[in-house]
Amino acid sequence: MRAAICDMVIVARLLNLTLVVPKLDKTSFWADPSDLGDIFDVSHFIDSLMDEVRIIKRLPKKFNRKYGFQAFQMSPVSWSNEKYYLEQVCIPLVERERDNV
Repeated sequence: MRAAICDMVIVARLLNLTLVVPKLDKTSFWADPSDLGDIFDVSHFIDSLMDEVRIIKRLPKKFNRKYGFQAFQMSPVSWSNEKYYLEQVCIPLVERERDNV
C-alpha cells in the first residue's frame, strides 16, 4: 500500500497533476474498513509534500459529474516507469482536453 501511494505521488509530480488523497482499495488485498486518514496523518502527508506536488483531500463540488466534469482515475500499476504513465495518463488527458475544445 505504501509503495502504491508513493508511486501515485511521483506520477502526480512527474505529470504536474493534482493528487486527490487516495482511497484505499478495500476489495482486493486490503480487507479492512479503514480509510487513509485512519492510518496516516493526512494533514502531515499533504503538508510534507506541498513543495513537491499539490494534494487535496477531495475534489471541490464544482468538479463533480453533475456539472459535466469527470476526474481521471486510475489504480497504480506496480513497477511501471514514467513512459507507461506518460502514455496511459498524460496523452489521454491531452487528447480529452483537445476533444473538449
